[in-house]
Amino acid sequence: GTTWADATVGEPLSPFAWAPWEFAWDADVAGRHDLVPRATDAAGNVQPVRPPWNVDGVTNNMVQVVAVVVG
Repeated sequence: GTTWADATVGEPLSPFAWAPWEFAWDADVAGRHDLVPRATDAAGNVQPVRPPWNVDGVTNNMVQVVAVVVG
């Protein structure tokens, strides 16, 4: 079960640069958690969770999973 929530996005250094972001998360449940930041552009296109297959192996624009362990 994935739950999506809005993050605060900062200004990129240039039009084609990564934009900094932050998200306040109350880590009150011990164990492993996967944080999965996902971008949506101005046209409403959303990053895919799974990469689309292609013969050249390009277009890797999928989300990146960040594992967090809460003790």
